[in-house]
Amino acid sequence: ETADGELYQLDAAERIATVTRIVRQSGELLYEFDLRYLKGFDDGYGGFGIHILIDAPTGLRSWGQNASYLLWITHDMDEYKTPDLHAHVYRSTGITRMDYHRMEGDESRIPPAILSVAAMEQRAHSGEPIRVRFLVDTAAGTGRLYHPDKNGVYYDLDFGASLGGGSYIALRTNSLSVAFDNVTVTRLD
Repeated sequence: ETADGELYQLDAAERIATVTRIVRQSGELLYEFDLRYLKGFDDGYGGFGIHILIDAPTGLRSWGQNASYLLWITHDMDEYKTPDLHAHVYRSTGITRMDYHRMEGDESRIPPAILSVAAMEQRAHSGEPIRVRFLVDTAAGTGRLYHPDKNGVYYDLDFGASLGGGSYIALRTNSLSVAFDNVTVTRLD
């Protein structure tokens, strides 16, 4: 649903909500969007993110999007035992196959905690979004996730090889109600 220029996912019970758009991608790219949390973390689980460099969208309700990468930010009390949101990057090779890529600082297999659920809930009351910024260099095979609240703080990622390009992006949620706004993909080179 859309209203006032924002894209809403209102059903916090929906396990896989996706919207896909055509965006040609290669080179050094900055993916950005604002996200306003509305509800859904009360059960100890929820996630949101952006699927990038999709070669051919599945058109299905599926975890994977064929050949692509997913920046996924999730709260999972069962898995991490903390009231935080953790950032992950996955490589998709089909509709169900996803391989985890470690970011700098997550050697323990616990991805970086970038925000607390309490901070997201405070922002929900004030209507303030978080700004997600993810830089990817497809030729170098590197990425950088910028911390949404701390200027100069970021998490680096090495994909181990060049990434090629893609023709689509997809915004994703799982068990959350949110509003996306100001979605941009900027080529920097």
